[in-house]
Amino acid sequence: MALATGGATEGEREAGRAAAARVAVAAGLSFEEAERRAGRGFDPGSFEDALPEAVSRGVAKAFAEAMKKAREAAARQQALRDEERREAARERRRQAKAAKEAWAAAEREMAEWPERAKAEQAERDRLWAEQRRVAATMEGAAT
Repeated sequence: MALATGGATEGEREAGRAAAARVAVAAGLSFEEAERRAGRGFDPGSFEDALPEAVSRGVAKAFAEAMKKAREAAARQQALRDEERREAARERRRQAKAAKEAWAAAEREMAEWPERAKAEQAERDRLWAEQRRVAATMEGAAT
């Protein structure tokens, strides 16, 4: 609005009016409302050259359609991100369950280890005793 009213050249003022018109349309305001909100009174000729009302309605409609498409695309992207987060959470739960099961199996094995170690030592002792008996029998037979 400052450039539209205070531009050094007519070209700057026209560019300022066109820019102000685009901003007003993007904000969903009429040119008059945009000027009032900017603290200026309405000057009916201020935007006539910059953007005719018919064009502004076309721009507003195109802008509304673009915003609708952008919202729909954002909603689709959000839905994809939500699904990815849910899938990641399922995967984390699956991994946690697998880790818990592996830990439980290791604990069971550790609980069984002393008995298994005793049984293995008993088997080694039995084999050693058997070898000693065979060796003693062979010594007795050799003498």
